[in-house]
Amino acid sequence: MVSSPLSRLLFMALLWLGLSPATLALTELQASIDQNPVVAGQSFILEVVADDDVESNALDTSALLRDFAVGQTRVSRSTQIVNFDARRETRWTVMLIARNPGQVTLPALDINGVRSQPIALTVLAPGDAQVQNQTPLVFLETDLAQDTLWLGQPAKATVRLFLGADLQRGALNAPSADNALIRQLGQDRENSQIIKGRRYRIIERDYVIVPQITGTVSLQPANFEGDVLVPSGRRDLFGRAQPKPMAIQGEPIELNVKAQPASYQGHWLAADLVTLNDSLDPSQSFEVGQPISRTLTLTAVGAVEESLAEIPLEVPESLRLYTDKNQRQGGVQNGQLIARLEQTMAIVPSQPGEYTLPEIKVPWWNARLGRQQWATLPAQTITVTGTAARPATPPPVLSDSGRPAAEPISQSPNSPGYWPWATALFALLWLATLAWGWQRGRGHRTEPQPAATPTPPSNTLAALHKACQQNQAETALALLPEWASEHSGQTMSLADIGHHYPSLAGPLKELQASRYSVRNAPWQGQALAAELTRLQKQKANHQASPLPPLNPATRMER
Repeated sequence: MVSSPLSRLLFMALLWLGLSPATLALTELQASIDQNPVVAGQSFILEVVADDDVESNALDTSALLRDFAVGQTRVSRSTQIVNFDARRETRWTVMLIARNPGQVTLPALDINGVRSQPIALTVLAPGDAQVQNQTPLVFLETDLAQDTLWLGQPAKATVRLFLGADLQRGALNAPSADNALIRQLGQDRENSQIIKGRRYRIIERDYVIVPQITGTVSLQPANFEGDVLVPSGRRDLFGRAQPKPMAIQGEPIELNVKAQPASYQGHWLAADLVTLNDSLDPSQSFEVGQPISRTLTLTAVGAVEESLAEIPLEVPESLRLYTDKNQRQGGVQNGQLIARLEQTMAIVPSQPGEYTLPEIKVPWWNARLGRQQWATLPAQTITVTGTAARPATPPPVLSDSGRPAAEPISQSPNSPGYWPWATALFALLWLATLAWGWQRGRGHRTEPQPAATPTPPSNTLAALHKACQQNQAETALALLPEWASEHSGQTMSLADIGHHYPSLAGPLKELQASRYSVRNAPWQGQALAAELTRLQKQKANHQASPLPPLNPATRMER
């Protein structure tokens, strides 16, 4: 129930507003811009106002695309009531960027047959004298270190964003190209500067550009898009400045990329300077079985880390090489691009003596001098001391009784030799066979020979299994030669195990790599323990299955 005249008045007004939209219609469409002239590559605002509440997509801006880049579009609606006269409007705020300098006309826009008036616009070039005398609210600068490169050689670009107003939100986008790799280097840097009486907040960002093709490479410029707070007559309910959408484009980038010379040899690396360093000190004395740590560092100025190839390595025999994962780094130092590759390895000698590590040469192309050069490490000689493992000696030849066989006795040509004795022996054996058969015929059975008993596992094997279960690499390395010597019946070193037991070569390599690696990677002993168990079972089965007798027992019937 309506209880007061004021309530009745409000109710009638609302009722009238609910019924009145059918009587309103679009009659006028106005277009205006916030500045004239404008600068090519910098945004300006086109505002279109319709005197009715219409759909947001009723405004078609496709006619602007020929001369302008159309950016963010915002739509707002408002209703005013004065003396029961309702006035509604729909407002489009369109951000535009002029593509080329010159005289341009903003075409008329149409909504349901109602058209706006065209607007004549002057577009200035960024380097125009009139533009130089202005102090724009936001602008971009791009510095390119060099525009002539070799294939794969990087170029460093620095983009600076100048903000002459408070930033509400925004995004600075990198240059782009389909035939070049582009990524940001490091973090943004900020400072401030006063230019022509206006204080600017400056945001600097570095990019590295690596062309992937030869010839002319064109890149789309860096750009900024966001909202800045500018003082104006329009403020919100809290008296704050209204945000203004802005978009700025930097200058286009063109690179001239030269191809790799046909005379170049080796992996292609274009840089300003390349050095190769070695951490090994050849004056030191090294022990047999002890790992020798060595780190090679390849540094390239004016290159990126992806262009550095792995350094090929060779070592003499009796030296085993265990390499770690390569480490690559890149960045900017003193304004120059620096790339670095570190190869860390462990060299384990198995024999004493002097060893010469061969010369290492890394080819590269001097981009400044235009010729091929090499980063070189000379050959180095190291001295290894200690005692080598004893060479494996062949086991003695055993007779059928298990005793060492006697050496053959030389006989004279006239001697009858051993034939008379052999004949007598065979006669005795024949007589013994007859006696054995007679006894068996009387029902006396010969007790069966007991089966050979497998050799029980040794204490060394048990200790080795325990080291594998507890992942104790150093203990396992110490016990393996002792176990192999017991298992094979001959003296063995670590170097002999892989040849005598091929199935242990893989687990042994993992064990040595974990022990001798500079980074001390953890070792898991399950694989080694499983293989040791298999070899022990194989030996036990072989001992428990002797050959059947040549003369199996038979029952003689009388």
